[in-house]
Amino acid sequence: MVNKWCFHFKTPDVQSVDSLPVRASMKNHRPVACSLLMLAALSGCGGAHAPMADAMVSFTRFAPNGSNIFTVETDGTGEQQITFGEAVDAHGTWARTGEQLAYSRVTPMGSSIQLAQGTTEKATSLTPENEWGMVPSFSPDAARIAYASNRDGNFEIYTMARDGTDLQQLTFSDYPVSHVGPKYAPDGQTILYAKRLRDEDADQDLYLMRANGIPIRRLTQGANNAESRSWSPDGTRIVFNNVVAGVGQIFIVNVDGTDFTQLTRNAGTSPAFEPGGIFPSMRGDITPAWSPDGAWIAYASDADGDFDIYLIRPDGSGKHQITNTPAHELSVGWRPMN
Repeated sequence: MVNKWCFHFKTPDVQSVDSLPVRASMKNHRPVACSLLMLAALSGCGGAHAPMADAMVSFTRFAPNGSNIFTVETDGTGEQQITFGEAVDAHGTWARTGEQLAYSRVTPMGSSIQLAQGTTEKATSLTPENEWGMVPSFSPDAARIAYASNRDGNFEIYTMARDGTDLQQLTFSDYPVSHVGPKYAPDGQTILYAKRLRDEDADQDLYLMRANGIPIRRLTQGANNAESRSWSPDGTRIVFNNVVAGVGQIFIVNVDGTDFTQLTRNAGTSPAFEPGGIFPSMRGDITPAWSPDGAWIAYASDADGDFDIYLIRPDGSGKHQITNTPAHELSVGWRPMN
């Protein structure tokens, strides 16, 4: 199925970087409560779940005239638009104070890392857009930002000071090896990332390294982490997307590589979403992110035919939908509200 809102950006080869999309079709079946909310505010599907006091869910909503970052309460209410414009703003990562947002801004020219102060239309470019810098991650103290870039001709992981200075390259390889999607651990001492060893059709496993680039270990064997990964707030577990038989599912694994557990089981009945450019073909459950209190995992799912935001407990219970609009919503994160 061809999506009429696809983004076809000319980019260097890369199979995956935390993902995002745009939607063409409305859902055929919606709960009555969600339909009422849509008519009122094109917002979520709250139900009986009370909003979380100390965090909101962050996501990118795709539209043909601009894909921007939004936040929403965990009951689907209180939606706020954070970024504005005609580019694709995605991979949002918030500082622990919830006051600063770093994200990727993708245009036909490339992708750059942007830094914004909370809810503002103004942002500062930290990297040139023609370097294809993407998927930023704040260190716990917000002093540094890790990200992936092809500035040396191949996708590698870098860190920089929050103002864009003091650039440090952490990984070094030659094509077709690539390193993408870095995520600082809660203690700031370790970085989680995805690594592809062969061509663009190969799987991507999870790896760990020190914050200074010293390798620690390969975390998974034979996984295909195509879209995003996230630490539990205590740093003992990792939630990630794993593509199984062409369908994204959410998995959890201990930081030592044990207890590899499947959390969701998407039937894969929806057509794949094909945004093009840097974004891979997407189907199933993708872009998971662990809540700051450890109680929930937010992720995007096409279970109803297109991508909306869902919450689920780390033990697999309590699954419920919080957005339900006529636009693809994914690239999920959390904004702390301290």
